[in-house]
Amino acid sequence: MRYALVDGLRREAERGLKGECQFDHHSMIPKCGNKRRPYWAHRAGYACDHWWDNETQWHRDWKSLFPTEWQEVVHKSESGEKHIADVKTDKGWVFEFQNSPISIEERQSRDSFYSKLIWVVNGTRRKKDFPEFAKVWGEGRPIVGKGWLRKVRISECPLLQEWANCDTPVFFDFGTGENILWLLPKCRDGKREHIAIFTRPNLVQPHLEGKDQEIDEFAKFLKDFSALVS
Repeated sequence: MRYALVDGLRREAERGLKGECQFDHHSMIPKCGNKRRPYWAHRAGYACDHWWDNETQWHRDWKSLFPTEWQEVVHKSESGEKHIADVKTDKGWVFEFQNSPISIEERQSRDSFYSKLIWVVNGTRRKKDFPEFAKVWGEGRPIVGKGWLRKVRISECPLLQEWANCDTPVFFDFGTGENILWLLPKCRDGKREHIAIFTRPNLVQPHLEGKDQEIDEFAKFLKDFSALVS
């Protein structure tokens, strides 16, 4: 983890500090080697939240686009269940940055647990994913007047197929600079078959610009954009 409680305050790992997990209050050890950025670890490989994914540089780069107080936030449901959100905005949007494989059952559990969830999936983990995606994108049908929006054959790209039944917004990061790809929501016929070229700033800025304002700018944007394929 990037943050632990030190004397009641969230701190990044540094040599000599003694930390406490903000999730379960167990002691944590600062890991400050030369090969990785400093991080906090539980003793003896203990995992406090079974949904928590080992943090990679890819995770940290995405999380760093948001204010520190939004990163690694403990989210608690009305039933008392709690999990650590990668990012939780002031409007309650939760970003989960998914690098490792995830079962359908766990993904559905997270979809249900977080009422306003956004997935960002690392599309570079498997070498075949981007070529397969590029093929279906190239063969897709552009929506009239919108070259950045296409109707594609989801079934011909395993990565898209894995996420097609997800009811929450899903974005794919293929490591192509600022561009990311958005798997748009299901249409009225229940199918999910539209992809839009998007950018990191398009995804992040509405949350930052709406910070501390009453209006949920991203919810409005999401509704207006999704109407293009409804």
